[in-house]
Amino acid sequence: MKKNLLVAAMLLCALTISARPYTHSIGVNVGNIYGVSYKGYVSENLVVIADLNVKLGASKGYAWSQSWSDKDYQKQMKDANVKMSGSETDKFAYWTFEANPNIAYQGLIANAGFASIHWFAGAGISLGCGQYATYGYKRPKTDGGDWGDLGDWEVAGRKDYAPSYGGVSVETVTLGMAWKDMADARDNYNKLDSDQKKYAENPIGMKLGLNAIGGVEFCFKGAPLALSVDFRPGWGEFISFSKVKMSHNGKDCLHVQSAAFFDWALGTSLRYRF
Repeated sequence: MKKNLLVAAMLLCALTISARPYTHSIGVNVGNIYGVSYKGYVSENLVVIADLNVKLGASKGYAWSQSWSDKDYQKQMKDANVKMSGSETDKFAYWTFEANPNIAYQGLIANAGFASIHWFAGAGISLGCGQYATYGYKRPKTDGGDWGDLGDWEVAGRKDYAPSYGGVSVETVTLGMAWKDMADARDNYNKLDSDQKKYAENPIGMKLGLNAIGGVEFCFKGAPLALSVDFRPGWGEFISFSKVKMSHNGKDCLHVQSAAFFDWALGTSLRYRF
């Protein structure tokens, strides 16, 4: 009896090991994410997917900003019931550099002649840095001069502000123009000296988020390669901090900008498995 149980346990162990198409795999991601990717089994059907990516995206979200100064000023604002300023749902163009670890359940769909086909689904987090700009808004037209952003025309990272747009024609900003705005904002910031940078809005801030993940993987027979396609919908947020000088008392003030948005990624991964 003990011998039969031992044989059964050994067979079960062998089946468990052989059911995995690999133990570890490493490769690259392409899509609207570009970077390096690791995927490995931690149990019969549980896998870890860990990526380090640059992501390019466009989405919708809610942006807000708020400034805090000295304690007396904070109390004045609280007593006056002044709340943080925000904007309605905006369209965002954004890039991020982020780490994205996920844990997922992976199961076998079928054993085809050329590969074993698997499905997987799970969830993860993202943490890194990034930059965003809104598009679908309007900005003032100028004839080659400096222009600033104000209110609905605001683009993260701009330092110059125009006093008024009375009588100035406007143009609707497209996705491509939003990408250019981000590049211009970064260039403007890099040209400032250290003292000016204290009061400029750094266009690059912290990025964090939560995401689901689901997809299909092909483990090719006769070659140590795995090809997978996945979709990662979730929530993301940009947060950046800068100093501004208050006009009413000349004191330094902490300025916080944030944008919460629908974060997503669609990518293809090619990994070497071993």
